[in-house]
Amino acid sequence: MNNEGNKHTTRHLLLLLCAVALLAPARLMAKDGQLTPPQIIHSDAGQRHLNSSHLRASARTSSQIDLDGDQRLEEILVVPFGENEEGQFLYLAVLDDNGDMIWTGPKEFSTENPLILGEWHFGISLPEVVGDIDGDGQIELVVPAPQSDVSPTSFRILRWHSGSFEPIYTSTLMETPQGTGRFIWSDRGQATGTWVAAFDTIPNPGAVEVKIVEYHGGTDVNMYRALLRRDATGFTFQGKLGKTDNHGDNLPPTNPDSYRALLGHTDHVNSKGVRLSDVASILRQDRANYHHFQRRDHEDGHDRFFSSASERASIGQMPIRCNDPDWERRIINGTPLVEISVRRHGLELHILHD
Repeated sequence: MNNEGNKHTTRHLLLLLCAVALLAPARLMAKDGQLTPPQIIHSDAGQRHLNSSHLRASARTSSQIDLDGDQRLEEILVVPFGENEEGQFLYLAVLDDNGDMIWTGPKEFSTENPLILGEWHFGISLPEVVGDIDGDGQIELVVPAPQSDVSPTSFRILRWHSGSFEPIYTSTLMETPQGTGRFIWSDRGQATGTWVAAFDTIPNPGAVEVKIVEYHGGTDVNMYRALLRRDATGFTFQGKLGKTDNHGDNLPPTNPDSYRALLGHTDHVNSKGVRLSDVASILRQDRANYHHFQRRDHEDGHDRFFSSASERASIGQMPIRCNDPDWERRIINGTPLVEISVRRHGLELHILHD
């Protein structure tokens, strides 16, 4: 009986030792020097790749770039995480070349946090380019800040540093002084001038291909693509790459469409609170307020042409005609009720009353 009991005990000890031996390799050292629990390792590769596959499937955009100079490509994902009355919110996630998560941005319903991305009713904030935009050897992510369509674009610059993206600054890229071909980051709120409206590509470190807007008041807006190169204080204009659009492409069709708008006080300032000084900007801001900001005056009417940002941009390219010789002063300095007919050849404007 004792012999049988000893054999039984020995058999249990052997089974226990075998189990310990099987579990031992799973207790690997993590990077922080702490032992990794066995249960994490058991679900390791399959679960990580399942998670990364799920992220890739749900991501709005993705791009690959060597973030840390180790000759391996990391993947940057832009992933939705929720919606509220302001619109859709997204966060950043970075995977290594094995598909393992190495960093994620915050997930909070904040439009002020530069690390939070979104498609909101008052503006869109999604990455445009990623690369070394200033030639310092570090990788930057360029994201436009949310704003209305009328004012110069502000960009949020995020830099990859020590394993995470960090906000560096938010600013506009304006030609300063005007006509010099030198673009510097500026915090001055202004509605006219020449500025970078969007980043297209980074052909090589320190160089950027961008969309430029020239606007000096009135109804004329000049838009074109250009190459800029980094210098000691900003960027220097290198040359035009072509028009961004045909000036007729965004114009409405032949059939006219009329709408009424009360050009109130909120239509006379841009998203930064700077007062607008020309009719086209006021009309664009009125339609942005109506369609996106939901800031509608009681006599504002619906239109079927200016619901998107690109459609509203065409307002600055179309001639504006009015049979009142004092129409510009009345609109810029007052808050009139107007009726606007949208035609192929431009806008026909009638002031109904001040």
